Amino acid sequence: MRRFPIGIATRLSLVMALLAAPSLTPAFIEFEEETGVILLHNELRPYYDSNINANSEEEDDFIFQSRPTLQFLRKSGLLHLDLEAGAELAWFADFSEFDYQNFVSDARLEFPKQNERNYWYHIAGGYNQSSNPDRFLGERIDSDATTVEGAFRYNFSDRFGAQASVGFLDSAYDGGSRQNRGSLADDTEIRGRLDAVYIYSDKLDILAGYQYSDTDSDYDFEDHTFVIGLNGEITPKIQGKLETGWQFRRAAPVTGGNQDKPFASIALSWLPNDRWNVTADVASAYGITSTGGSEDGFRGGLTVAWLINDKLIATLGGGYEDITYDTPGFTRDDEAIFLNGGVEYIFSERAQLRADFRYEDWDSDDEFRTYERWIAGLTFRFSL
Repeated sequence: MRRFPIGIATRLSLVMALLAAPSLTPAFIEFEEETGVILLHNELRPYYDSNINANSEEEDDFIFQSRPTLQFLRKSGLLHLDLEAGAELAWFADFSEFDYQNFVSDARLEFPKQNERNYWYHIAGGYNQSSNPDRFLGERIDSDATTVEGAFRYNFSDRFGAQASVGFLDSAYDGGSRQNRGSLADDTEIRGRLDAVYIYSDKLDILAGYQYSDTDSDYDFEDHTFVIGLNGEITPKIQGKLETGWQFRRAAPVTGGNQDKPFASIALSWLPNDRWNVTADVASAYGITSTGGSEDGFRGGLTVAWLINDKLIATLGGGYEDITYDTPGFTRDDEAIFLNGGVEYIFSERAQLRADFRYEDWDSDDEFRTYERWIAGLTFRFSL
């Protein structure tokens, strides 16, 4: 169970008081000329989880979740600024020891693309706490993540350009059983990427690049990835990102030594008409577990969205995931199929109601990590 420090709890109480009193709070505040906007958001979600710890014991519970946040937006002149901070809170009907109060935040400063300018950039970051089942351990743990990232693009001409990005991620873990708590390992990742870009058209880029990342934990990893890809409108009805290549992981011998495999990062959207949207995503990349071990993952999915009318949207999707864990002393392979769907009703731009479900069927070398899981609930999102 995680609780806020007193200072954060006081600020949260103020935000929640404002959210609870819309008659005293204007829908939004606009600053003349500078076009600044302050918004109060909240998500209220009651849901059922058939397996709250993601393991073969399959303990279930009903959970109520709330996510109140305060957002400041300014899009004026050359810079766009987006700041948001708040909380994610949850109460469990039976397992109250898993109740949590987490701080969430996000900040983004953008110098956006404009037709008359040949460069643009953005800087983003945040500090976020979370409380979720850990797939590797098979129980719930808490995590704190600090992120900072930036990207810069420069076009040398109408046909050629370059783009660079850097990122920093610091993750800390806590909670779980006494046995697993002692094996948790915080980690820090630093990454950078450089791409050469061929501007095929004003809607499509062709790129070739290299990405490097260094992860420091109980065991250290260096990842080198060589990439070619497309980004933008691939055909008049298909748009998105399609990247492939090869990746190499350099690691200490105790973690299994060096590895290499194909790399893929695909996120495509097909719009056959104005009422249907089909999205496909594929990811094949290395990662790290909460205990500092190596993770080799592949994931693929397909989702269909149907705009029934101007107020109602239905979605249905599914996919497959395979993860190989390589931790000192053993290796483990987990695979799953998943299915999800929902229906969303749009009352207005500031209020939506969604009913959704998710089903997972995991099979593992370890019987404790072999299970089924159902999640179903309602989500009411509104802004004041």
